[in-house]
Amino acid sequence: MSRLQGLLIVGLAITVAVLGFNYYVAITRNSETSRELSRVRLQLREGTAGRTETLKKFELCRSDVVAAGEVSKKLDDDVKKKSQMIAELTKQIGDSRKRESKLKEEVESLNAHLSAANTNAKV
Repeated sequence: MSRLQGLLIVGLAITVAVLGFNYYVAITRNSETSRELSRVRLQLREGTAGRTETLKKFELCRSDVVAAGEVSKKLDDDVKKKSQMIAELTKQIGDSRKRESKLKEEVESLNAHLSAANTNAKV
């Protein structure tokens, strides 16, 4: 029986050693997994914060685009109005030049009549 007791003690010692090793491996893996989980949680928080920041920037950009669109539309309207005013002023300038030409012709005609009248009066 003493031999059986020795084998039993050796078997128990081996079992305790295997269980101890398995416990050590499990604890090590658990520790690594806990660190990885903490790292992933931190990344998730950073990602969420980054996403929130990106959404805020997106909203600001969208409002800037809307404002720029409104400004662009206003500028387009202003350009159309200015173009119409230029066209009207160009037409008025043309009309004024025509009137100026007619008035010059009338002045020349009156000067000619005046010269003729002065010539007739001297005679």
